[in-house]
Amino acid sequence: LCDFLESKFFTDSHDTIKTLGDYAGSLSRLISSDPHGKMGEYLFDKHTL
Repeated sequence: LCDFLESKFFTDSHDTIKTLGDYAGSLSRLISSDPHGKMGEYLFDKHTL
């Protein structure tokens, strides 16, 4: 049972957490490079969602 849970769910969880971390990094770079901030957030939403 433990092997099944580790192989099935932990891999999916890891991939999801990695993707969310990448999105957070991209968003912070966009906002910090744009003096207005909101344009970076808009572009992030447009290209990822």
